[in-house]
Amino acid sequence: MSKDYKIKSLQEVQRENVRKNNQKKSEIKVVGYILLTVVVLLVSSIFFISLGKKQCLLKVGKNEIGYVENNNVAMDIIAKTKKQIEQESGTEIKIIEQPSIDLVKTGKKADKEEKLIKGLKDKMKYNIKAYTLIIDGKALGCLSKSDEINQVLNEIKNKYDSKKSVVDFVGNSSNLKLWFKENVEIENNYVNKDKIAKVKDMVAILSEVGANTEVYVVKEGDIMSKILEKYDSITLNDIKKMNEGFNPDKLSIGQKINISSAKLLLSVITREEKTYEEVIPKAEEIKKNEEKPTTYREVIKEGKQGKKKIKLNIIKVNGVEEGKEVISEDILVEPVTEVIEIGTKKLAERSYPGIFAMPTIGEITSRFGELRDGHTHQGIDIANDEGTSIYSVGTGKVLTVGYDAGGYGNYVKITHSNGYETLYGHLSKIMVSEGDSVTKKDKIGLMGNTGRSTGSHLHLEVI
Repeated sequence: MSKDYKIKSLQEVQRENVRKNNQKKSEIKVVGYILLTVVVLLVSSIFFISLGKKQCLLKVGKNEIGYVENNNVAMDIIAKTKKQIEQESGTEIKIIEQPSIDLVKTGKKADKEEKLIKGLKDKMKYNIKAYTLIIDGKALGCLSKSDEINQVLNEIKNKYDSKKSVVDFVGNSSNLKLWFKENVEIENNYVNKDKIAKVKDMVAILSEVGANTEVYVVKEGDIMSKILEKYDSITLNDIKKMNEGFNPDKLSIGQKINISSAKLLLSVITREEKTYEEVIPKAEEIKKNEEKPTTYREVIKEGKQGKKKIKLNIIKVNGVEEGKEVISEDILVEPVTEVIEIGTKKLAERSYPGIFAMPTIGEITSRFGELRDGHTHQGIDIANDEGTSIYSVGTGKVLTVGYDAGGYGNYVKITHSNGYETLYGHLSKIMVSEGDSVTKKDKIGLMGNTGRSTGSHLHLEVI
């Protein structure tokens, strides 16, 4: 069977090709529109997803520091910042205003850790741990380390401590009372970093001299020259200016004198241990003989002085001696009591003791019979400079020479032919021996300040 073939004309072929080309273009456009739609949808999805992501905004007050992924990361950044500040300052800190963490929606990336830490350091408010030095209730300054406060106090102490020892004042507060006269406290607290002082500045403050006004009460044996010795850089004219109508030649026991002197903010107490031997005066036992006249006196048993070793601390404040404290006393030789027999039979007449001479020159600062500290004064006190000559008031014989730490100090006792005895106390030097015969105005010693005495003077008793 044969087939019939239709031959197309040229125009028909061209029309068919155009149709096919148009069909392909339509198909390509559709695919393009589909791809564009997919891309737009994808980008839109990513954009909207990012807009909906929540992050933490780290702030200090109203200051925005930066963004972090979550709350845990924010807390870690704050902790690292605190640690860095403490390492740099060498002490603990206490944050005053804690940074806040706000949860916000943002499309921004989290900030780097270095930026966040720097921002917190710049804006975060905090106090640092400090040691505040307080003297008599007044805060003098703050230091950031315990080693620094110890360094300051040791520098002040070592101006007067010859041993230059290193003392822990922060760790052992009892050392503060041991070494300083004022009430010194070390308070541990947190302060603004601007209040922290330098060691050299604190030492300079404590080394400054200020004015100190006090009232001095005149005691037995006081003379003006001895009072002035107790104060640095004070003259008699200074005292006259502060005390209207003051007469230095007419001091009386109990008199109050206003004195203004230089004073350091911190006074250092030092204790210098000293050991020495001291004579123990022999005691006397008196036996009365009614058959003998009152002029009779006979030693029927010789006594002997004893000896003891005393260990004590010399207490000084800023290098000036203020007192002594006894640590121990050991008896080396026991004293032997001297037994003396005296007559009690009264003579028909007795020489008047007014014939006695003056034992020295000076000012009578206390008279016989005056009431002092609840006790009647048993003699007279004559004050003058240490080393002033002391003379026997009359002819007689030296009964006793010795030392009485709690009373007369170095003393001499003389018996006279008129039945009286005289005692000369607080001597700086004794120039006679027991058994020596003396006449009126013989030199027996030098004036001093030994025994229970507050100034150079002679204590004379007529017994």
